[in-house]
Amino acid sequence: MTEKTIQRDLILYLLRNGFRCFAPNISIRFGEADLLGVRSSGYAEEFEIKISRSDYKADAKKRCKHYFYSCAKRLMDVKYKYVPNKFSYVLADGIDPNPIPEYAGMYIVKSNGTIECVKYPPLLHKEKQNWSERVANTLTWRYINLILTKRNSQEPNQ
Repeated sequence: MTEKTIQRDLILYLLRNGFRCFAPNISIRFGEADLLGVRSSGYAEEFEIKISRSDYKADAKKRCKHYFYSCAKRLMDVKYKYVPNKFSYVLADGIDPNPIPEYAGMYIVKSNGTIECVKYPPLLHKEKQNWSERVANTLTWRYINLILTKRNSQEPNQ
């Protein structure tokens, strides 16, 4: 399994479970989310995809991000922007999910593409932000960069 195949399977699963838009590899408050999903309710969830046990364990080194998620309800009074309402790990089948942080959800992607929710993610805070606009802006700039890259590669050298 690759991160891309897991993203694809996860998006198909989330479409059936109340999500309305997605952005893979989008910049958020603490770096880049492997996948950000926005629900019809306006709540956003970050999905951190891990394809190996060592990758999963190494994620714990992102101390600032995990400290914030563990204290999000208290810290959101400071009015941080673009912090997802929920956070979940998505692991390839066969990776031991333990320990699961108390602030995180856990999903396992089976080799046949089905997804099992091991732990539903808790709500970190109730602030709703304009994620749809951020997702649209990010995807628009990616598209523009793609077009410019293709156009530049097709121009003859002078």
